[in-house]
Order: sequence, then C-alpha cells, then structure tokens
Amino acid sequence: MRMRSHWLVAAASCTLYVSSFFLPVGSPIRISTSSPKGVGAPSNHPPLGPGSVAFRESWKFLHHAEPNDIGWRALGAPWFANPAIWIGILLLAAGYWRAATIFGGSASVLALLAISQFEARIGTEIGYWAWTGSAAILFGQGIVRMIIRGRRDNLPA
Repeated sequence: MRMRSHWLVAAASCTLYVSSFFLPVGSPIRISTSSPKGVGAPSNHPPLGPGSVAFRESWKFLHHAEPNDIGWRALGAPWFANPAIWIGILLLAAGYWRAATIFGGSASVLALLAISQFEARIGTEIGYWAWTGSAAILFGQGIVRMIIRGRRDNLPA
C-alpha cells in the first residue's frame, strides 16, 4: 500500500505546529497590575518562554478581555489561527486538500496579523515562525497542487 502525499504534508504541518509549543516565543501580552483586568499593553521584555505558555496566556486573554475593546480584536484575531490550523491538518489528512488550502490560507493571514502588530516582540522568535510555517505549509501545498494540476490540464492530449 502506497502512502499518499497528503499524509506526509499533514504530518509535516502537524510536526511544525507541535514543535512551536516547545520553541521560544515572545508574547504580545504583558500582565500588568495597573490595568483593570490585569492585561496591559504590549511591551518589550524577554521572551515569555515556550509557545505553549504563549498559547495559554493568549487563551486566558480571550476570556478575560472585553470583546468590544480594540485590543481584544488585535490580540484575539491571531489566536484564531490555531483552530484554523487544526482543522486544516485534519482536512488534509482526510484528503480534502482544497478545503485544507482555504483553512491554511486563513490561518496564514491570521498568524501574520500578529507580526504586523508586534514585530519587535515576536518577529525574532523561532516559535512564532514555526507556528506560522505550519499554516503556510497547508496553504502552500494547495497552491502547488493547483499549479501542477493546471499544467497537466494544459498539456496536449
């Protein structure tokens, strides 16, 4: 039985995503006692630690901040790349590469929102790029498949 390429790409994306939980990242969130809910503005300080800590702190932020606050939207939107990556990996593993491409593209855009807002904090940390790369793999595999399929369709019979 031959292994299908979509399993290999899904495994690569999943491996990169999981590795981002162990690699260093900088958190865009700083816990501060001066703000009413304990969430302060982004600041420059050393990396928070592994990506799992950034994931957990961002999850807490989503639950404790006000959805009408612009800061919630700015910090909350990139976090939603996580479920998009999860769904994309599952879809690709199941062989639904077009749907995985859409979820991978959406996750890539959401993940890149974080770098547009907090470049100085997270742009130099490898954990961020591993996380973003897992989404980019999902998106890129679909683009490559479309290019290959388009070339095959244009070949003379």
